[in-house]
Amino acid sequence: NPFPAALIDAVAGYHYLVKVMGFMPSNILLVGESAGAGLAITLLRYLIQHVPSFPPPAATLLVSPGADWGTSHWGPHSSVATHISSDFIGPFHGGYPARAFVGDMPLDEVETNPWISPASKYLQKGDRWFQDFPPTLIVTGGMEMLLDANRYLRERMRADMGDRLAAFEIESGTHKFMNIPH
Repeated sequence: NPFPAALIDAVAGYHYLVKVMGFMPSNILLVGESAGAGLAITLLRYLIQHVPSFPPPAATLLVSPGADWGTSHWGPHSSVATHISSDFIGPFHGGYPARAFVGDMPLDEVETNPWISPASKYLQKGDRWFQDFPPTLIVTGGMEMLLDANRYLRERMRADMGDRLAAFEIESGTHKFMNIPH
């Protein structure tokens, strides 16, 4: 289902962990990979912005974040173009994910909506989108098609978070390289 269905599910899941199961947010590590990492970013932003009485988790791990579903990082010399033959997500990284995210909304929402694409270059810098995020680690592969978007995301997050953000880029890693058997 299109946005905001996954966010609603994530909020419900987090609510269940904290309010029903009794987990303390200070004992929760929020982990997401690929589209799940993008969802983790959205969940954090929602909790911080709209439910200030509901503490976010203690820390976050984002693996190969899918955080720009538009085309703001595309171009002839972009990582999308230069890593298409080395990254297994090539067949999936076309128009389908964008259309799936927006549903009946205008397609340009993937370019301009920070809830869908927080790493889009078309968003206004300095919006402090990440300022209250918990300590976060981003792990990215240096051969990912999403490398440019992930570098841009790191830049935006670091501007808001300072040293609460740590990032590793593994030179020969592809998208979600940690899940690929060696």
